[in-house]
Amino acid sequence: MSNYYFHFQYNLGYINIAKNSSTSITPYLKQAGFKNIQAEDIPTDQEDLPFFYILRNPIDRFCSGRVETYCNSADSWGTSKTEHA
Repeated sequence: MSNYYFHFQYNLGYINIAKNSSTSITPYLKQAGFKNIQAEDIPTDQEDLPFFYILRNPIDRFCSGRVETYCNSADSWGTSKTEHA
C-alpha cells in the first residue's frame, strides 16, 4: 500500500512506496510542505499533474531484504560474526 503526499502550492505529488526510501524521505516531505493525503483527495481539476516516486533497484532491494531477514535477528543463523557476515 502506498501513501500519497501532495504540495498544493506547487501542484506536485509524491507516491511513497514502502521499502523504497519511504522512511527516509517522509520527514523531508513534511518539512517541505507536502501533506499526506488519501488517493481520493488528489486534485482532479488539472490536465497534467506531476507525481514522482523513488524506486530502488529490485536486485539491491532483494539483497538488503535477505540480509535484514537472516542477519539482523538474534535467533537467525547463530551468533558468531562469521555467520552474520
